[in-house]
Amino acid sequence: MKKLFGKVFGFLGKIFTDVEGWVRDHVRPAIEAVNFIKSFIDDKTVDITTALIPGTLDDKAVAWMRKHIPAAIDCLALTAGITAEKDFLKKVKLFIGYMRQRAPEVKNGLYLRLASNIAQSSGKADKVPSGAVDLLTQLQYTKMKEDIADGAADDTAKENKPVYWNALTLKYE
Repeated sequence: MKKLFGKVFGFLGKIFTDVEGWVRDHVRPAIEAVNFIKSFIDDKTVDITTALIPGTLDDKAVAWMRKHIPAAIDCLALTAGITAEKDFLKKVKLFIGYMRQRAPEVKNGLYLRLASNIAQSSGKADKVPSGAVDLLTQLQYTKMKEDIADGAADDTAKENKPVYWNALTLKYE
């Protein structure tokens, strides 16, 4: 029994020693990537292909999205066609088309799940349990929304700058 508690507390200590850094490095960029995709779902006049043209976003940001978003979309297991698609842009376009047909309540749940899946993919090496990632994603999303409501998003973005994007605006600096 003593060994079990030792392992449990050791695991919890490992996870929670740098939660803030893990959120900054994995959860915030995941939420921002989902907000980026969401902008194309909400605005039918904009095409994601043009947004990902070299020079529009930094190559590192595009590479990060290409690495983590397809696997995160596949984890949602929405349709066989989306999961089977190997091309990044085609997969994202199929996802956008799927999302445009969903009710707002369903979209919100899928956005949160997608952000959690992206964070899980991004921080895979850390072996954080998916339940903890879900919780951290929900907490960070709520915090980011509150920061916007309080007008503090700009200050927060400068202090805790995510990997590639300016917090919440998705405009690369």
